[in-house]
Amino acid sequence: MICPLKVRQTFRGFTMNIRHTFEERLLCAQRYLDGEAACQIGKDYGIDHHDVIAYGLRYESYGESGLHKQPYVIASYAQKLHILQEIKAEYLSLTEASVKYRFSRTTLKKWLCITREEGYQALANNKPRGRPPKDMSKQSNPKEPLSELEKLQAEVRYLRAENDLLKKVKALVEQREAQNRKIGRKPSKN
Repeated sequence: MICPLKVRQTFRGFTMNIRHTFEERLLCAQRYLDGEAACQIGKDYGIDHHDVIAYGLRYESYGESGLHKQPYVIASYAQKLHILQEIKAEYLSLTEASVKYRFSRTTLKKWLCITREEGYQALANNKPRGRPPKDMSKQSNPKEPLSELEKLQAEVRYLRAENDLLKKVKALVEQREAQNRKIGRKPSKN
């Protein structure tokens, strides 16, 4: 069955990063709970089979509200520790834990990898999201006037850079002309 809502773009069998609509998630959850195989549903809709299982479990646990987009939540160190300990103690799969605690499978997997590599204490390091704020205390252009010597040194640096650039351009033009002569083309007049 092909996805009735929209055709998915695939590359070498993998679905590209496309968001799934609420209707798609609902249909997947209902088909999964009716007993269809998650792999087949995933192929039909271009969705990872783990996501199909998660949609089914969320729908079973929380109803339609479980299929809506969840707000972004930053977990505390204690929360992360509790979730990971429960995953290990109760042998929960990442999908089951993601449904129970409403964190994505990728987030839980990342936490597990961090604890394996660096230990539980590394979970306490919350890195801020996004680009760091620009430091406005530094001034890019100093207000002090340059001395005559500094002005001349800056001009020499500029002229040397310009000269190097012109030499590179000339070498590239000569190389292209040599290639053209080699294959029998006439040099351009430009």
